[in-house]
Amino acid sequence: MVKFRRLLHPIELRPGTTDVTTLVNNAVRLEYGQFKVDKEREYVIVDAGAYIGDTSAFFLTSFPRAKVIALEPNPESFAIAKRNLAPYGARARLLNVGLLDRNEQLYLSGSTTGAHLSQSGDARVSCITVSDILQKWCESKRIDILKLDIEGAETVVLGPSSDEWLSGLDPISWTPDSP
Repeated sequence: MVKFRRLLHPIELRPGTTDVTTLVNNAVRLEYGQFKVDKEREYVIVDAGAYIGDTSAFFLTSFPRAKVIALEPNPESFAIAKRNLAPYGARARLLNVGLLDRNEQLYLSGSTTGAHLSQSGDARVSCITVSDILQKWCESKRIDILKLDIEGAETVVLGPSSDEWLSGLDPISWTPDSP
C-alpha cells in the first residue's frame, strides 16, 4: 500500500506492472485534476476503464460529495480496484463489466493497461451501455463526468447510438486552475 497526499486512502499497487505509471499520472501529474471543483456539488462520475481504481480514488478525493460508478472488465485489476475503493464506501460502485454501445458478451485480451475487449481471448466479459448505467445506477439520470479509457472502444461507445444517452450528460462549466 502506498499513501499519496492527493488521495484520502492508501492504494495498492502491483510491482513490475503499469500500476505505478497510472498512479503517478493521476495522483502526481493530475491528469484528470486541472480544473476547479465545486466541493458542494454532488457529482455523478463514470470511470470506464477503472483499472486498479486509482482514477476513481482521485475523483472521490477531489469531489468530496461525488458518487463514482467504476467499470473494470479485467478480473485481476477489478480485484485490486475493489480493495482500493472499499474505503470510500457507498460513494464508489465498482462493476466487473466492459462498456460498449450494446449489451454483449465479449472476451478480454491482453493485460494491465493494454487489456481490451475482443471476439476471442482469455476471460469472458459482460458489456453494458451508458444507457444501462443511467437507468440502473444514476438516480438523477445524469452523468457529470464520463471518463473513457477503454482501449479503443471509445469510438464505439461515442458512435451513432450515443444520441440516445448523450442528452443525459450534464455539461459542467469548468474553470481551469492557474498554472
